Amino acid sequence: MKFTTLNVPNGPFTEDFHKLLFKSQAPQIIDKGSHFLYLVEDTNKKVTVEFTTLQLPLFNMSKEDQELFIYKTNYHFTINTQIRYISIPTNQYLILRYFSSKNDFVEVRSGKSNHRKKGDWIITSLNTDDKSYSIQTHKQNIIKELSVFIPTKILKTLTANSPSGSYLKQLANSETSYLIYESVSTRLRQLFEDINSNCMESLIDIMAFQENIYATLRIIFEQLNQNKVSTIKYHFKQGDIEAIAKAEKLLLHDIKQPPTIQILANEAAMSSTKFKNMFKKIYGESVYQYFLNYKMELSRQLLLDNKLSISEIAHKLGYKNLSYFSRIFKQHFGEIPSKYTTN
Repeated sequence: MKFTTLNVPNGPFTEDFHKLLFKSQAPQIIDKGSHFLYLVEDTNKKVTVEFTTLQLPLFNMSKEDQELFIYKTNYHFTINTQIRYISIPTNQYLILRYFSSKNDFVEVRSGKSNHRKKGDWIITSLNTDDKSYSIQTHKQNIIKELSVFIPTKILKTLTANSPSGSYLKQLANSETSYLIYESVSTRLRQLFEDINSNCMESLIDIMAFQENIYATLRIIFEQLNQNKVSTIKYHFKQGDIEAIAKAEKLLLHDIKQPPTIQILANEAAMSSTKFKNMFKKIYGESVYQYFLNYKMELSRQLLLDNKLSISEIAHKLGYKNLSYFSRIFKQHFGEIPSKYTTN
């Protein structure tokens, strides 16, 4: 299958580097004071890109080499496209990339392909100049991406007193390339939506943007510190991926009465143990946590639609006890359900 390639920097780039990114058409560059906005509508590649760049001090540090570089990018593809992340000569950075895709996509690294499900991912990698990777997506896909580049020499300083077994400390001190995919919590998804929708037109918008960036980093750092292994090590047979996807569809078919693990395993033609392990490796969460996060996100959307009462939504999702539903909802979103309604 043929893919049109779009080159994207895998590190902070100079003002002239955009010429390499958008060869076929010069971008419209808008200086917003606090940040630069690049607008590209490439009729040749049939892709629309909104690319925002800015810098923030890292934990109140002000030196130039102690700043975060932040890219916020929205892609709209009308043809099959490959996003190729190009390493560029620069200092070494830990890269935290929040990646949200409307459709399934394929990640390609060192000639090996990994199928990734649509939805939201945290991608952690290291810029080492000699490594690059790609993401292949089919036409009519929309991808939203937030990339934060953190100087590893500063991260080493910040993690110097961390325990030797600290996962984040190991990442900061690594000299070899890595690429880690993580699941996204509901709270993190909320932050990303707020960041992505923030146009930074006023001082209050800019302050909110900065606060959400720091809150996002804190959550991702906490999640990384809970890790022990790199999920990029997992490679799957296409048949297993399709089997798990089939079971996932069954899992979400009836929200009020979800199937048991054994029924899902039978659907995937696997033992229950293999099914649970495969499901967690592919989706980044246990079956229970995945189902719960799906229900909570669905409940939030129903509340925002404002067509059903809170008790009706709780019943629709299989909760017989309204107090229990409210408690679970608050654990996920930090607010009670009534905060999302206008009644």
